[in-house]
Amino acid sequence: MSEPTIVCVLGMHRSGTSLVSRVLNVLGVDLGPEEHLMRPGLSNPAGYWESRPIKEINDEILRRLGGSWAKPPELAPGWESRRELNEVRRQARALIESDFSSADLWGFKDPRASLTAPFWQRMLAPMRYVVCVRNPVDVAASLEAREEERVPFDEGMWLWLTYVRAALAHTAGHPRQLVFYEDLMADPEPVVGRLARFIGTDRSDTAELEGRMAIRVARSEGLWHHRTAVPNVVDAGRLPFPVKALYLALRLSTSGGESIGGEVLDLLAAYAAGAGRHIAELEARRGELAKARDRSRSLQTEFEKARDRSRGLQAELDESRAQLRGLREQSRSLKRERAALGRRLAEREDELDADRAELRKQLDADRAELERLREESPSTEGGGGTPSAGGQRDAPGPGPDNGYGRLVAEVRARAREAIPSGATVLVAGKGDDALLELDGCSACHFPVAADGSYLGHHPAGDTAVIAQLEALRARGADHLLLPATTLWWLDHYHGLRRHLQDRYVTLLEDDDCAIYRLRAGDRRPAGPIATLRRAVACVRMRSGRDPSILDWRTELGIADQLPEMPVFVPPGEEPVLPYLDGTVDIVVLASADVAQIGEARRVAASAVIRVDPSSPEEAELEWSAGAPSGWGEDVSVTLIPDADAPWEPTVSAFAETLNDGFAGELSVIGEAAELGRASEQAAADGVGVRLIEAPAGASLARRARTAAEAGDPRVQVLVTAPAVPLPDWLPPILALFSGDRDAGVVGTRTLSRDGALEEAGGILAADGARRRRGEGEHDPDRPEYGFVRRVDFCSPPLIATRRDLFERLAGLDEQRAAPADALVDFSLRAGRSGAPVYYQPQARVVAIGEESR
Repeated sequence: MSEPTIVCVLGMHRSGTSLVSRVLNVLGVDLGPEEHLMRPGLSNPAGYWESRPIKEINDEILRRLGGSWAKPPELAPGWESRRELNEVRRQARALIESDFSSADLWGFKDPRASLTAPFWQRMLAPMRYVVCVRNPVDVAASLEAREEERVPFDEGMWLWLTYVRAALAHTAGHPRQLVFYEDLMADPEPVVGRLARFIGTDRSDTAELEGRMAIRVARSEGLWHHRTAVPNVVDAGRLPFPVKALYLALRLSTSGGESIGGEVLDLLAAYAAGAGRHIAELEARRGELAKARDRSRSLQTEFEKARDRSRGLQAELDESRAQLRGLREQSRSLKRERAALGRRLAEREDELDADRAELRKQLDADRAELERLREESPSTEGGGGTPSAGGQRDAPGPGPDNGYGRLVAEVRARAREAIPSGATVLVAGKGDDALLELDGCSACHFPVAADGSYLGHHPAGDTAVIAQLEALRARGADHLLLPATTLWWLDHYHGLRRHLQDRYVTLLEDDDCAIYRLRAGDRRPAGPIATLRRAVACVRMRSGRDPSILDWRTELGIADQLPEMPVFVPPGEEPVLPYLDGTVDIVVLASADVAQIGEARRVAASAVIRVDPSSPEEAELEWSAGAPSGWGEDVSVTLIPDADAPWEPTVSAFAETLNDGFAGELSVIGEAAELGRASEQAAADGVGVRLIEAPAGASLARRARTAAEAGDPRVQVLVTAPAVPLPDWLPPILALFSGDRDAGVVGTRTLSRDGALEEAGGILAADGARRRRGEGEHDPDRPEYGFVRRVDFCSPPLIATRRDLFERLAGLDEQRAAPADALVDFSLRAGRSGAPVYYQPQARVVAIGEESR
């Protein structure tokens, strides 16, 4: 079957595109189903002869690119392939298939297509183009006069130039026919004949008659309101010279149209003479420019002097920084001593607990012996005390554990007030079952062993305790209780304290206990430090480096809380900062003064964070003009669930960690039942997840390939087993791909549900055996697992890879059904192809499946 003939009508609005479309329709061009054609309106009572769905698609394209038909956006080369247009492309293909698949000769008309032609050229067969041209004076006047969407005359002239220039550029090298509106209205028969020959149809008498009638209707309804002759167009004072020149060139290039006489050429000669005068004026301006350059050199000299003064101030600042570093080192030393004291205190508490238990045993034995003696003694008459001199018995003493008993009772009373009935509570009570007796709540020890009993020891470090906390939260735990006996955790495990404060709600914190509600949806971190961390992550992702931070008298201790970041303070107390415009990445200030806020905006290159002096726990993030407020737009995170495993916690966990400026895509691919559960979970969490349906019974490799084909990301993240990522897991992965363009695969620090290390990258032994680094290590924060290194392979639950490498290696191996085998095999193949495989320790993921391997 031969390819159909497609005719596309382009041109500026109000240039006769509707009339030409009607003539083409009469000549046999199918314009689509009648119900899809736009109805006549006030601006076009004779009808638009335009497909409404195609117009809506063009409007959506312009909107997504930041413009509209009246405000055309700036379109960079290759814009038609941008990823945000994927959904629009699918709609366009479906429309073409439904409306025109059976037509041998069809076409469409929309002036907007003059701007969006590359989008349609990318998906359709080669087309023939009819470009409608009307003199720009009449077009601008018509746009200004209409009631709907009125456009001022001056804007209309430039719109004419934009549309006509775009239509000519996009149709260069293609079959093209220019039709002048004035020629069609004055003498239609030659124009209709040329159109018939252009599209390759024979004019029947009926078609010719209907064409004349269409033009007659246009005349009779007074659609030719504005009629300006060519000399008057050239002489129009309000018309810019580029517009005149393009219109006159088009007129001269087309034979058979309106004649152009000597009068027009005389006018152009006059404009050329005026141009000579302008050149003389430009020469005079050039002399002024030379004087301005001399002045600029003088200012440059002054600037260099100011820079020398600035260097002197910088030297003073460096000295102050050195003093500050000394103070910080003293502070860190004190913190280390405090942590050591905390550990010794914990050890002493463990010893006291053991002594207390021994004393309880001894007390029980003494009571039993006392009871036996009481029963054997004929002189005693009952009662629980010992005989006194007056024959009375003393009441039992308070015992060594009454103080702790009062604490347990107080903690349980506080828990009843703060925790709702039906909650699931994690209790860090060092294995005391009495603390689990919380009325109306289900409670378990924390940390907990596999059989549900107390693990028997404190967590090894921050990563271990946070990993087990998040794994238990994924299994339904929604509250954490720290009694007084473990409140030292908040000082010892700094990462845990920051994790709880940044992500969850503190219900209670005093000398007796601390209680946290473990629902991430309750609270988005709003404090200044949490806000600053989000801004730092975004700038780091965009620039590939740590951003500079100016702490402008906030008294927040930013340098202590972010010791790894370059933080500095301005010298003195002046209201004006001694820095050039846009030379500091992030400025943090605690002031409501408009002048100081303006000064912060001047200096900031990326963002300003304003802390309310009256409410220092709240902060407002303001991105600088032109600074991107999102990251990861070229990344796709795809969850590939197994029907036999519960994936709802995984969907929630990944959605929670990707809600701070992530502009990429989170998707779930699976069969209908799996997608139904994922959709319900996403709706319950209030997050956006793209659902991709896979063929029934599709293998893991097929699902991964379908996910890759569904979008156009640069980096593809595949999650093949139930898992919970810890916060800020994705930026370190992307930093590796940014720093090493050849990086092929990146794996994570994988943790078990009890917080132990499962894998810190995989190594092939000399005998070919696969060895998982650090497997079973109870302290995943040990230094040897804390730096980036090249490895031989990475294992589930997660790997990240470049999309082009995934396609080049033909994705996962169909013969390897198990996720562990498939991901390890892909990593090995990537390494053999020359693409490095990396272990990224800052990306931490907890495997929560029954079998993580």
